[in-house]
Amino acid sequence: MKKVSNILDKVMKNLGLSKRYNEQKSILFWDEVVGQRISEKTKPLYAKNRKLVVEVENSAWMNELLFLKSEIIEKLNKKTGKWIIEDILFLLKREVL
Repeated sequence: MKKVSNILDKVMKNLGLSKRYNEQKSILFWDEVVGQRISEKTKPLYAKNRKLVVEVENSAWMNELLFLKSEIIEKLNKKTGKWIIEDILFLLKREVL
């Protein structure tokens, strides 16, 4: 029996949406890939054109994530099963006054 994810992958590919679909999977896997400590301080916003945009709580965490960026990209791509994310853009969270 085929897995639903395999069927969905084929449907998305036939519709020409597989790249976009795979980019969005990187958002779904973010918490699992980076772990609880980092996921509590970050929020993936969107993925587009092979780039994942992530909001970061503060500059200290941004520096830590910049150091880990290559490792995170590799883990995300391994988890999605495809080389889909090439870069991660980290943005500082803006506080509303």
